[in-house]
Amino acid sequence: MIFRDLRNHITAIFFGLTLLTVMSCHDDDPGPADPNPTIHKTEGFFIINEGTFNFGNASVSYYHFDSEEITQEVFKTANGYTPGDVLQDLFIHDDMGYLVLNNSGFIQVVDMETFTSLGIIQPFESPRYFLPVGENKAYVSDLYANSIQVVSLDSGEVTGEIEVPFWTEQMVKAEGRVFVNSPWDVRVDAHDHIYVLDPETDSLIDSIQVGVDPADMVLSENKLWVYCRGSAEEEAPAGLVCVNTQSMEVERTLSFEDHDLGFAARLAFNTAGDTLYYLKNDVFAFPIINSELPATPMVSAEGRILYALGVNPVNGDVLVGDAIDYAQKGKVYMYDSSGGLKQEIDAGVIPAGFVFY
Repeated sequence: MIFRDLRNHITAIFFGLTLLTVMSCHDDDPGPADPNPTIHKTEGFFIINEGTFNFGNASVSYYHFDSEEITQEVFKTANGYTPGDVLQDLFIHDDMGYLVLNNSGFIQVVDMETFTSLGIIQPFESPRYFLPVGENKAYVSDLYANSIQVVSLDSGEVTGEIEVPFWTEQMVKAEGRVFVNSPWDVRVDAHDHIYVLDPETDSLIDSIQVGVDPADMVLSENKLWVYCRGSAEEEAPAGLVCVNTQSMEVERTLSFEDHDLGFAARLAFNTAGDTLYYLKNDVFAFPIINSELPATPMVSAEGRILYALGVNPVNGDVLVGDAIDYAQKGKVYMYDSSGGLKQEIDAGVIPAGFVFY
């Protein structure tokens, strides 16, 4: 693959004197970087540490199942520099990792065994999420572009785009289609649709009305669950919407009682696919066979800024990220499926997601 070399830009971007001076005022050092182990499949999981906006302190942590220990700064240890500014997403495809750096405007590509950089894919204005849609093709959503970028995985270059009405976020592939959410945009009226793309023709083929501000999506079998934040001003309820990806019709709508949603709209399914976890300040567990949403949380926030949610596919443990104050290093809490705390893990600045490999 041909990727643009990042190394010539590192000093200017991340190690300027002003940046170091500002960062020294914050307790955002995740501790000494441990020597990187060789990463093997199914032996642990990655923590995506978003980092503070404009600080260039995004990082990746790795949790080891056997030792129950954490390795910090996996990318920096392997390459000698941080990956970039605001790590939005990490997607693993064909033993390569694609790190989407929102505020840096590029995607770092790494070898998953060593985490060494293979180069970058650019340019983007503000890339959000990465999704392979074919053997040699991927889509990238963008905060400031009313389009989905089409990327060649052979050349590492942007080869085209799919125009959409508004900016986009998460993408989920199901039934030969790609479903894309479009959250709230202050520049226009409230959004209440998700878009449907055809990856064979790279075209927008349909849209589905779900609810105002569709902010997160997760798939279980052929059911796409959408977390809609709603709008108090528009008197649009927040809640969960279930879309059948075969018929492309809404099957269920479950509204929250209020708009007190907390700091991040997050969804995750258990390993069986029959219980949906979601963040609404606290962590709730919703058996999808039920007709009503739970009134009592599985895990209470207790003043914490709960910002990430995931499920360990090996044992079903629920992972919750705590951003603390968005400046110092965060925490990850590991709970069993009943809400019992099993372990507390140190992370980097703003742990925002989990990736299993």
